[in-house]
Amino acid sequence: MYKFMLKAKTLIKTCTYAPSQWEGITEDGKSFYIRCRWGNLILNISEKESTNVDDAIKGITVFQKNISDKYDDLLNIQDIKEILSEIIDLSIKETLNEISF
Repeated sequence: MYKFMLKAKTLIKTCTYAPSQWEGITEDGKSFYIRCRWGNLILNISEKESTNVDDAIKGITVFQKNISDKYDDLLNIQDIKEILSEIIDLSIKETLNEISF
């Protein structure tokens, strides 16, 4: 587990269906990545300040837990806030990453 509480400065929902995933930046400038796939929830954070989510994906796994025996990938932000409440403060408003083609 991470040594201190993280606080999100930005929070973006990057997938509207499965898997459930969010990314953002913490108040201390590190990128983070949250994903639930096949019932497995992870929270990764970059090792140093970064705005690139790839640095979080390749970074430190702060939380990993199988939260469902089902192939349940659909979580809402309230579920995520509750499960990760002792690790990261996600009290800011989430935004949806809208991709234009």
